[in-house]
Amino acid sequence: MAVADFKKKHATTSVPPIPSPPAEGISAEARPIFKHLWKKTTGTHGPGTLDDWSMLGNPHPWWDRYTGAPMTNYPRFDLQETSYAVALFSRRTPAWKEIYVKMMDDLCERFSTFWGAVDFNTQFGDDPDNTQYPSPLSQLIPPGMMNQGYNIPGWTGNGMKLEHVNTGSTIVEPDAISTRSMLFFKGWFVLALGIRAQIAGTENIDTPFAFANVGDQQTTWTHMSAVETLRDQFLDNEGAGLN
Repeated sequence: MAVADFKKKHATTSVPPIPSPPAEGISAEARPIFKHLWKKTTGTHGPGTLDDWSMLGNPHPWWDRYTGAPMTNYPRFDLQETSYAVALFSRRTPAWKEIYVKMMDDLCERFSTFWGAVDFNTQFGDDPDNTQYPSPLSQLIPPGMMNQGYNIPGWTGNGMKLEHVNTGSTIVEPDAISTRSMLFFKGWFVLALGIRAQIAGTENIDTPFAFANVGDQQTTWTHMSAVETLRDQFLDNEGAGLN
C-alpha cells in the first residue's frame, strides 16, 4: 500500500461542529436530564433526610456509588460529573442564573460534608483486606503483590506514611484539604467551586464555609483558601511539587 493510500485509509474523521443552541435553550431530548439534575441537587438533604451526607447518614441512592470501583465508586464523583452538566446547561440558558447558582450551592455543600471525602475520613493506614482481594482486582496490582499486603488503588490510607516515631502507630490526619495528600479531591472540589463562581460571580469566594473532618469535626475554609492551599502544595519543594 502506498503511503498516500495508507494516510487516506486511516485519516482521522473530523469532529462535527457543535450546533448552535436551539431557540428554546435546552433541547427537548436534554430536558428530562435537566429536570433530574435539578431534583437531585436541590432536593431535601441533610441529617435525618433520605439524602444525608453526614457521618451517621447515607447519600440518596441516586448519587452513584458503584461506577469505577474500587477507585471512583464514591458519591463525590457524581457531584463532580454533575457540576460539568450544570456548567453546560448554564451556557445554554444564562438567564436562569439563580437556578444554576442554587444547584451549584447545594452541590458544593454536599462536597464539604463527611461523605464528600468519606475515603479520607474512614480509611486509615493499610487496607485490612489487602490479603484477601477477589481475583479480578489482580489486574490493578503489580505482579507478585496480589494479596501480599499491597493496597489496592483507590485505598486512601489516611496517615499511612505518618507514623509516630516511638510507637509506630498510624497518625490520622483530620482534614482532607490541609493534608498534603488528597490533591485530586481538592482539585475537583475547587473546580466545582469555580463553576459556581463562573455562574454567580466571584463576590463569595472569600465567604467561610464549614468543612467536615474525621470524626465529623469541622474546619473553616473559603474558596480562595482551598485554592491557595492546593497551589502551595503543588509548588512545594522549590517548585518540584510533593514528594
